[in-house]
Amino acid sequence: MDQTTNRKVARLIESRVCMTIRSYRGNLLVVTHTIDAGWIPNGNEPGIEGHVQALKEYLASTGRPEADPFLLRLALTVPGRQRGVVPPVKALELNGNGFTDRRKQEAAGQIDRLNEVLSLARRFLSGLSTDTSQALRQLADIAVAPADKASSDWLDQIQSLSTEESGKVSAIALQCLENIARPVHELGVDLLESLACFRFEPLGSDICRLLRTKGIFWLASLYRDAGESEANALLDLLEEANDTLAINHLLLCVAWTRSNIAVERFRDWSQQSPSWASLLHVPPADYLPSAGWCLNANGELHDLISMNCHRLQPADRAGPDAIRCFIPCRQKCPGCESPTVVLFDFTTIQAELPENAPVKVYCCLYCSMFEPTFVRYFLDQSWEWLPSEATNPRTFDFVIKPRNVSLVMEKCPPFASEKVFELDDATAIGGVPMWLQDAEYPHCPTCGNWMTFLAQHDNSAVQNEGIFYAFFCPSCKMSAVNYQQT
Repeated sequence: MDQTTNRKVARLIESRVCMTIRSYRGNLLVVTHTIDAGWIPNGNEPGIEGHVQALKEYLASTGRPEADPFLLRLALTVPGRQRGVVPPVKALELNGNGFTDRRKQEAAGQIDRLNEVLSLARRFLSGLSTDTSQALRQLADIAVAPADKASSDWLDQIQSLSTEESGKVSAIALQCLENIARPVHELGVDLLESLACFRFEPLGSDICRLLRTKGIFWLASLYRDAGESEANALLDLLEEANDTLAINHLLLCVAWTRSNIAVERFRDWSQQSPSWASLLHVPPADYLPSAGWCLNANGELHDLISMNCHRLQPADRAGPDAIRCFIPCRQKCPGCESPTVVLFDFTTIQAELPENAPVKVYCCLYCSMFEPTFVRYFLDQSWEWLPSEATNPRTFDFVIKPRNVSLVMEKCPPFASEKVFELDDATAIGGVPMWLQDAEYPHCPTCGNWMTFLAQHDNSAVQNEGIFYAFFCPSCKMSAVNYQQT
């Protein structure tokens, strides 16, 4: 592997590490403030040596031995800081109840957090000081620094990797999985998930085999298109599982293999329920939409998504290729009497739509927040509301602001939105939805089948919460809109 490849991969990994370090911002700023305030004992003060020894013994008894003198002395200030005592070590004096087990637990918690971020940084960042206090200051500077371009354009960075570079990232990720430090291990899973979701090709059966042998079954999208052999191995584990959580994870992994054996086994389970199904809240087949497919009437794989996926980017004005969003309509919702909107007007890109998809998606934004709203559409672009249970009239108290977007012509990997919260603006047509909660494909009110995902609007792009999802049933000419938020 040439040096250019190594440098590119190193920069990419370093940007991800720095993003993780920012999640420790609070802990690191507490450290620098404690140092600057002069609150960390130097070890010679009366009673401090005894407190350090007591903390070391406590950590050893809980399986977390610690020998770093700076971390131990720093940790002595944690109970006092939490109680507003100045200087903080006074909280450990006998008239302050002494160094109780609860206070030792508080002190140990800060050591744990700092050791986590130090283990990650020392594994991947060059130039980190060997002196613990200086290293923590360096990490505090990283934690407050703005994110670099590689962090903000993570999808683009992963997509731009060559096959050789992708293999190098995979190798580093697998090395991380061997590390017992939690953030290093989590970085490995994160890198593999990024490769699985942000690239067109799957991770491959060899990597999935390693994940399986390590007992890593979450996130299930890691097993996307893993192959028949891996699906069989997961099914063997499923037959041995005896608790609900393990069964849930394994079912999702099998579904994400999107394999022939998965289709066959889910079809069998729909005809004869397996013994472990009594531990589930829903039938096994209800796990399939999480992987973007279901079984059709003939027991065959039916995609609930379009593999032709494009992101939708902001457009300054309504040009000839603009897709208009949130267009107010004159007609009020027959249920709540709120104004209705055209969530998406795809008139300018009809050629990119799936067959028989609606050109315009109508909805009531308010009602869609509580349950799917359905509209019957016609190919001449006329439409009609499907009768629904009426709700009380309400005052419409949020502003509808029309927005223009345009199609990014370069195709996006269809499973990119599976990596939740990773995209600054997840607005897209096709691919999988970015579910903020559980997968909720509506059932068509006419035929009862799960509806196909069409597009989503990420409201964070307009400084609002949540995502609106649009679906359609091509055979019944029915569209639906629902909504999720965290």
